[in-house]
Amino acid sequence: MDKHKIVEPVSIVITVYNRSELLRETIDSALRQTYPNIEVVIIDDGSTDDTAKICASYGDRIRYIYKENGGHASALKRGVAEMLGTWFKWLDSDDILEENAVEELVKCANEKNARIVYSDYSGIDIHGSNIGVVTSENYTSYLNFASKLWNNAFNSIINPNCILVHKNVFEEVEPFDTSIRATSDMDFFLHACIIHGIMFHKCSKLLVRYRIHNRQLSYTNAIENAKEVIRLRDIVRQKYVKLHGQEAWNELMKEFRKHNQGLVWRPHAAKLVALLPRGVGILVFRLYRYLLGRRNILYRYA
Repeated sequence: MDKHKIVEPVSIVITVYNRSELLRETIDSALRQTYPNIEVVIIDDGSTDDTAKICASYGDRIRYIYKENGGHASALKRGVAEMLGTWFKWLDSDDILEENAVEELVKCANEKNARIVYSDYSGIDIHGSNIGVVTSENYTSYLNFASKLWNNAFNSIINPNCILVHKNVFEEVEPFDTSIRATSDMDFFLHACIIHGIMFHKCSKLLVRYRIHNRQLSYTNAIENAKEVIRLRDIVRQKYVKLHGQEAWNELMKEFRKHNQGLVWRPHAAKLVALLPRGVGILVFRLYRYLLGRRNILYRYA
């Protein structure tokens, strides 16, 4: 990148809660970025471990903000409020950015005139060893992307740690609903895409090392998360109908079915699992993970 060119500032916002054993590696990866105009903001969501001590060791190289524990969404919301950059880079406290991550994402956003971009990523285990590569689909149209996002009921089709968001998106889309504990990414994605019609554009590079372990909320609260996504989908539907009318919603769903016939069963499956007793639901979900794991490293190694 031409270092004499004025570049828009990027805020890398790291949310953390009692993850001090992995935090330093995450912060170091943010500080190593080749992009010349970044700030690293740590939002400590009430940690009781050594998080504050670790952050203090970086001095003024980072901005450390402590808040009372309120959940992941509340930490992200605080991060958006505190950021000084033009772009928001989401990063969880156990994941790692490649050195060129921000540079490549900003370049992609500028080339595609996009407000939200995302990348592919590699999976690593708790020790940092490589597990495999996850390459997401390169969606060629808004309807193709939106229909896939809408029908994927168990987990998001985009890894939130891989996204870069322009700050003006948050002027339209409520940053994060603090009543949501573990599916804040899906809530934000559904509102941005379905309600506001924002297309997510892909940068076809491996820019994040995503850590896969059994302490992740997406793993430990899988059934509760599926119930939450069902609730979020209903909220989005109601908002869309209020804005555009029932007829417009019916037409949108018709278009979604045309673009992704093979996925329409997933929301119904999620509803079924949510109705089962928790123990039975967990067994069904594990079976689903096992079968999907034949093709997806995230499920095979969780």
